[in-house]
Amino acid sequence: MFRDDTFMTQLKYWRSYKPEEELYVRLKENPVWPFKSIGDGYFYVSFRSDRVEYGIAVIALTLFFLVITMVFLGPFSMAFAAFSTSFIIGCWTLHGKFAWRELIVSRRGKGKYIVRVFQNEEILFQSEIRNVYIRLIRKIDALGDPYFSLILGGYEIDDHRITRMTKAEGPLRIMGMRIASRVGINFFDWKDESEEHLIWHFKTYSKIRYKTDAQIMFQKSSTNLHSIVSQAQPELEEDTDRKKVKVVKTVKINN
Repeated sequence: MFRDDTFMTQLKYWRSYKPEEELYVRLKENPVWPFKSIGDGYFYVSFRSDRVEYGIAVIALTLFFLVITMVFLGPFSMAFAAFSTSFIIGCWTLHGKFAWRELIVSRRGKGKYIVRVFQNEEILFQSEIRNVYIRLIRKIDALGDPYFSLILGGYEIDDHRITRMTKAEGPLRIMGMRIASRVGINFFDWKDESEEHLIWHFKTYSKIRYKTDAQIMFQKSSTNLHSIVSQAQPELEEDTDRKKVKVVKTVKINN
């Protein structure tokens, strides 16, 4: 859950757009969403673990059914013990996850990222920029149909959903690549071995230098970066219309 993405904002997009359309409109408003650019090669995003929502839901439902149970069965029933256990689980889910955190990505030098507490700016940890990424994930429903979503993740960072689940694999892949390339972090396809990975930072090389070392290295890499970018770039129309758009018609689906 991102700090600037309130429940009412989510509800507005959920009612008006499909997941791929929602991301397209958001990127029209902010080309590096969910990040914000603060200039000079720095980007940041404030987030909180999705476990907070689940924990609050568990506690609220537990208290609701606990009151009903105590009214009809009394305070010393077996159900009371079960609800007490559920309440403890809900509190445990919230432990250490309730505070808002900031992820700050720096492309300066060799690149790094910092995670700190939003309220007091206490730095929790920092790591190399290669350890933070955007990834396209796939899940299969009960009928065997694949659904896809984009997440923001990394070392010591919970996976945070950027989009809802959708069958539109191609548009999500192209827009995910665009976000990653603009921020300067790695993009990974849902397949572990894929030519669709967009690797900017390797273990021994974590600095973007266009037209020099990076270009030579990418040509030798199994990831054909330049062909992927050249194919992806023309696919999104550059109109400024903020109205509802059919992104499936706007973006070529690469299945």
